[in-house]
Amino acid sequence: MVFELGSRVGDYQFIDVVESNREGTSYKVRNVPLQRYEVLRVLSEATQGDPVRLERFQREAKILARLNHPHIVSYRASSQIGGRFVLSTELVEGTNLAERLEIGPISLPDAVRHVWQTLEALECAHREGVVHRDVSPVKLLLTSDSELKLGGFSLARSTADPRLTQVGVSIGTSHYMSPEQVQATGDLDARSDLYSLGVVFYEMVAGRKPFDFESQFDVMLAHVETIPDPPSKWNPQVPPELDALILKSLAKKPSLRFQSAKEFCEALMAISLGATPEPAEDIEKALEAMKRRGKASSRQAQVLADEILGHQADIAAVASGKNPLSGTMLGGLPNGVVIAAIVVLAIGLFLITNGFK
Repeated sequence: MVFELGSRVGDYQFIDVVESNREGTSYKVRNVPLQRYEVLRVLSEATQGDPVRLERFQREAKILARLNHPHIVSYRASSQIGGRFVLSTELVEGTNLAERLEIGPISLPDAVRHVWQTLEALECAHREGVVHRDVSPVKLLLTSDSELKLGGFSLARSTADPRLTQVGVSIGTSHYMSPEQVQATGDLDARSDLYSLGVVFYEMVAGRKPFDFESQFDVMLAHVETIPDPPSKWNPQVPPELDALILKSLAKKPSLRFQSAKEFCEALMAISLGATPEPAEDIEKALEAMKRRGKASSRQAQVLADEILGHQADIAAVASGKNPLSGTMLGGLPNGVVIAAIVVLAIGLFLITNGFK
């Protein structure tokens, strides 16, 4: 059953399609009684008819209902509408970390801040006996204010529900799976999530994954057997302390990694970034200053953009050879030349303030 955009079914008005795959469709909806926007996941007919996939969906709803943290996507409700099982969560306006990484590298302060926020989310989940089992960039959502929220608990395991993955069955996203996930040796604990986050951390600061082969088998084998190069090999700005921290999180044996999200977080907050020590506790202040500079640059860029648009008619006239001002002079130069110089300068300033900030 596909819900028509603009229609209302029960409490929900369907606004847009967020995502659609074989599991079902996620819609942006408006919860009419509560006057707020949410994401409503609607199971496909095939998923609803599969007892295992349906149980996993219902388990995800139970897990999310137990987790209450500012860096975890909030649970709203689960029910049936139109004969389909649905799960409603908060709408995170922004993007995910995977899409952000496609744009380009992430600064060290941003990377540290995102990892710190993820660790806080994981600490909350682990405290409730929940292992995420699929920590990856696509599951890390970035709000318009660069706040991070952990989502995607469809593969999560709760110690309160032992009926889950059987021994010998690997689950997760291959580039971010822990060695024990690859080997499918049995129950996973919090240290598996910390390994996956270590892979994400590596990718953010190095600009590439620690193991990035075309073959999924080769990637999974590398998680088990290959020691990754330090991130500083790809990004010289990564200090030795951060190299050591990330490589520890990627240790093959769980006993050699950080034993909890809290321990990982404490180690992260103890390091400094750059030649001039910048305590991790000051990173948030630095980021706020960067945001203010970014907003100021955006305003300046908009003024320049308006200036360019204001000269569009003159630009078109010059390009067609019909410049009505070609006979006048300004500072000894034809006005067409002056206009062209202004436009070039404006575009240059626009790129400097907006395109390269």
